Amino acid sequence: MPKVTGYKSPKQELIGSSFAKETETSPSIEELLSLDEYDVNDNGETYGSGLSEESVGEFPDLISAVGTNGEEGYVRAEDLTPVVKTIQEALEQNHDKGDVQIIPLYDVNGETQIGEFELISNHEAIEDKE
Repeated sequence: MPKVTGYKSPKQELIGSSFAKETETSPSIEELLSLDEYDVNDNGETYGSGLSEESVGEFPDLISAVGTNGEEGYVRAEDLTPVVKTIQEALEQNHDKGDVQIIPLYDVNGETQIGEFELISNHEAIEDKE
């Protein structure tokens, strides 16, 4: 069996996404990039834009997203990047390039599902040459 190494992309691109759209009440991208902490909901979970990850130092528990129905809400960080403990779990979580996973879109409380979010796999495995 060939040895395969996966490399995590340090950044995600937002190309033509309604995620980054601005409205009169939405914070500017500059503001999101300079935040030093996230807001906290009534359940003690942090929420906000994934664009603030670098300035805050981590992703929030609930990351702002736009659902398949155009509804603005939040996806759980753990749904985007599930925690795995073994190589077998990682292989089971791995999806083919271009696969679409549907994950819940929540209101700010993190409990009420208000829609769905399409997570499209776009990755590449590189076979190690030994």
